[in-house]
Amino acid sequence: MVDLGLPDSSQTTGSKRTCVSRRAFRIRLRHPKGDRLSRATVYVDGKRVRTLRGRRLRALVNLKGLPKGRFTVKVQAVTHKGRHVTDVRVYRTCVRKTVKG
Repeated sequence: MVDLGLPDSSQTTGSKRTCVSRRAFRIRLRHPKGDRLSRATVYVDGKRVRTLRGRRLRALVNLKGLPKGRFTVKVQAVTHKGRHVTDVRVYRTCVRKTVKG
């Protein structure tokens, strides 16, 4: 028998790879009726990620490298009239894609 330097099948262990997210996406911040947003702050799991100013507010949410689980994205915004608006969204990482058809 020739030794190829490969481990014996009884010695191999199963793969213990953990899922890490590859998800990064843009969210569009919508303004309330009758008012426009002047600035917004985006938080991912309670940590400030981005502060935005301007007319068309869009934020890049990067969940890459995070483990499997639920992550909360909170957007706190201030309108031109001074109103404070909060939007909370929940995203799940490492979810299998659904096949349509």
